[in-house]
Amino acid sequence: MKPIVCIVAFMRTANSLHLSVTLPTAPLCWPIAKKAKLVELEFGYRAISYEMQGLENRTFKFNETATALGRLIAPIRELTATELKAFPELEGWFVLDDLDPSKILDFINRYGQIGLADYNRRDKFNLPMTKTSRGLSVEQFCSLVGVIDTSQIQKAKIYFKKNPDDLMKRTMRIFWGTEVPMAWIEKDIRQLFRCVRILEILKKKKSQSFNLEQSPELRRLIHASDKTPFIIPFGKDPGNFRPLDSKWNLPQMHRKTLVDEFNTNVNRFLQPITRYPIHTEELVARNLQNCGIETFLIQSLLATDTQFREGFCRRPSCRRPFYKQRSTKECCSDQCATALRVKKLRGNKKVSVQKNGKKMTPVKKGKNG
Repeated sequence: MKPIVCIVAFMRTANSLHLSVTLPTAPLCWPIAKKAKLVELEFGYRAISYEMQGLENRTFKFNETATALGRLIAPIRELTATELKAFPELEGWFVLDDLDPSKILDFINRYGQIGLADYNRRDKFNLPMTKTSRGLSVEQFCSLVGVIDTSQIQKAKIYFKKNPDDLMKRTMRIFWGTEVPMAWIEKDIRQLFRCVRILEILKKKKSQSFNLEQSPELRRLIHASDKTPFIIPFGKDPGNFRPLDSKWNLPQMHRKTLVDEFNTNVNRFLQPITRYPIHTEELVARNLQNCGIETFLIQSLLATDTQFREGFCRRPSCRRPFYKQRSTKECCSDQCATALRVKKLRGNKKVSVQKNGKKMTPVKKGKNG
């Protein structure tokens, strides 16, 4: 495979911001499948524990993997009446529901690992041992793995005081990639699906450019980034990218933030194939063990000519985005397709048989019928 260079212009102005993506000569990195299990500690820490070695999972293609990834994520929603009654001070806020750990575990064991591509995040756990320090403190560990509640940090101190060797062992497991905090995995799943949707939009465009002025392209970028409720005022955008009479404006810094977030995440997810310009066989083999769903999906979009078609599930109660394996596919899963067929069938049965404006009752025929 030849090196791929993709230049994306995000603004049509004299000071245009260009994003260049250069991938090294390398075959497609299929996600590594390792046996995974859920780890839960008493102070609120959750993680996925991986085996040391795994094998490439070539069972599932891009469309299947990307669609399954999207099904893990619940869309941003408004608070329910019950939630508003319990927390009236949060009126006007939006809710991002936590991901289900059991579904994440099933997804990883089926499609491949996730959470190991970001080397910089794991490097923070490789602190030198000194006479006065044995690596990370409990407070540092909690901050890095997403345990931020004060009461939980106090419980963590009690736990590690009872189990003094566990802090060092757990720190090294995270550094070597045999354990990944659930907070990291949840973040990567959300950010990865946003990147996939943005790259899919760019892949459709022959010019491979985004005009970040007031345009349908800016709205598509906002929707793909899952930031519509926070950026576009209510009632000023129907979600179908059509121009409206009522105008809204997005400050230049916010536009730049959207692009910077996308750029940062793509760089994180491609680190197993872009971090080291000089390779040895041993280093290549070690890096391949860090390739997961994130590297596979991003590389598939950037380094192949295949067109991936995004659609929205036709089931009214779902409407999740998914990637079509065939142009006629209407639903994101077999479950939604079955539910939609049943609904249509029930709707057809409710239609009364009419003739000449009068309802006719069907009569069962007899033997001589």
